[in-house]
Amino acid sequence: MINPSRLSTYPVDNEYSLTCKTGYSVNGKSVMTCYTNSTWSTPQFSCVPGCGDPRKEIPHSVILNYTEGTPFDAEIVLVMACKTSATQVGDETVLCSSDKTWIKSLKCIPDCSDPRLEVEVENATLTGFKTGSTTAYKSQYKFRCNLKYRMIGNSYIECLENSMWSKPQFYCEPCKCPCRRVGVPRYTEVTPEVVNQIQVETSLDLAVNEKILSAYIRLKTSVPNKKQVAKSIGYVGAAFLVVILGSIVLLDIPTLWKHLKHLINRITNFYRYIRH
Repeated sequence: MINPSRLSTYPVDNEYSLTCKTGYSVNGKSVMTCYTNSTWSTPQFSCVPGCGDPRKEIPHSVILNYTEGTPFDAEIVLVMACKTSATQVGDETVLCSSDKTWIKSLKCIPDCSDPRLEVEVENATLTGFKTGSTTAYKSQYKFRCNLKYRMIGNSYIECLENSMWSKPQFYCEPCKCPCRRVGVPRYTEVTPEVVNQIQVETSLDLAVNEKILSAYIRLKTSVPNKKQVAKSIGYVGAAFLVVILGSIVLLDIPTLWKHLKHLINRITNFYRYIRH
């Protein structure tokens, strides 16, 4: 048994748990209190041959269906589980062997922290994560590059066994041509502010740079369009066409009259022939 008097000083009226040396197990209530007269309460437990508390060997674990103070005798089999803030890896059963050591494979891996506080990539946004989302071991989340940037590399991060997020294996570079990401929603929580942001980004996406249009380039490199001059040129052209057509008609009037008289004579002769 570890004697509290050999440890550093403790505040009075506090309770402290004691453990047995390796190869021994606590039998009873291993809690002692420091009194105001600087003495300890009478021990209510003993150390008997057995294994130590497996919860100390498997951090973040609990023992199911166990009564505190029961010794961990050799050959005892326990069923354990992980706390809600940890992920279970391995078999939940543990066995106290004859040499007073635990045979176990169970690990309880604590959750990672909020990735929004731990992982940051320039010109990128974490997607799929919101308050209350899981940060358990092996959970994954994806980044996406911000507007007008494209991703180079693997966009996923993962909660590792050391309860840390994996380092990002990507970066975002400016787009040389207009680019737009597809497939993964940009927003997971749509609020009025987010809607407004979507509208702004969409208007920027749809905006046309008039200076790169062929119509703008032709207009810039051609003769300036003087509207009054253009109208005058149109009037002169129309008048010219009228004069030409009129001249042609006037020149053809004698010929047309001659043919008309010939046609009238033929009709008259034909009428006379019928009467006779």
